[in-house]
Amino acid sequence: VANLLIENLRFKTIEEFHNALNHVLPPDIYVRKIERVDDSFHARFSAKSKVYRYRILPERRSPLRRRFVWEYPYSFDRALLFALPRHFVGEHDFKFLAVAGEERTTVCRILRAEWKIVDDEVHFEIEGNRFLYKMVRALVGLMMRIASGREPSDAIRLALLGKQKPKLWFAPPHGLTLVEVRY
Repeated sequence: VANLLIENLRFKTIEEFHNALNHVLPPDIYVRKIERVDDSFHARFSAKSKVYRYRILPERRSPLRRRFVWEYPYSFDRALLFALPRHFVGEHDFKFLAVAGEERTTVCRILRAEWKIVDDEVHFEIEGNRFLYKMVRALVGLMMRIASGREPSDAIRLALLGKQKPKLWFAPPHGLTLVEVRY
């Protein structure tokens, strides 16, 4: 989603502009829809929620998917991993993830967070009203550390209570996708 203000559109219709825009964009970018909105609309700040997906390929490699998944080479406790996201749901202060001075508020409302098995991959999906910088990657990294036995199982609970700051270990960026923005 993007927004822009065009004062003098040189096309007869918005559809003509849509077709012309897609014609000049590189082949890996495509504009699916264009619509008129109120001047107060902002693509980032008008969003009610965002949905992110993080993809992990456990204990194996895939040359064709390596740019889109985290090829996680270590064993981990799936039952424990799948139980961890419940701690995030609700309104919490995620200050343990914030870079000093970066965010004006570190409180986020998480609407849902869950792990799913999709074919031979493990996917983490999270929906929230807002996210801190690198938040999803930090949460995935922390959960994988816990599920791999490298961090205590109560690390998330203690961090959300402000009692202990866990060692942050960011999952690689290439497994993360913004799936949906809801307005």
